[in-house]
Amino acid sequence: MDIEKLNWIKGGKYRSIILKLLSKNPMLPSEIAAALSITRASSSRILRSMEREGLVERTKSRTRTITYFLTKDAYDILQNLQE
Repeated sequence: MDIEKLNWIKGGKYRSIILKLLSKNPMLPSEIAAALSITRASSSRILRSMEREGLVERTKSRTRTITYFLTKDAYDILQNLQE
């Protein structure tokens, strides 16, 4: 368990909420923005920072749609958040 990543997640207003949302289903940045009542730009910025930390990955479709999903590290951290 990476304590620094856990603390990083706890330090952000939306990071742990996004982890919980993505644990149910992969989502588009616009779907996350709507669920959290934030702008799409904000959700994209948060997701990019989470990607740099190795917590989320993304896939692109032919239509350039980007879908985000959790990494194994993120599931491990999410489990510790729920304890």
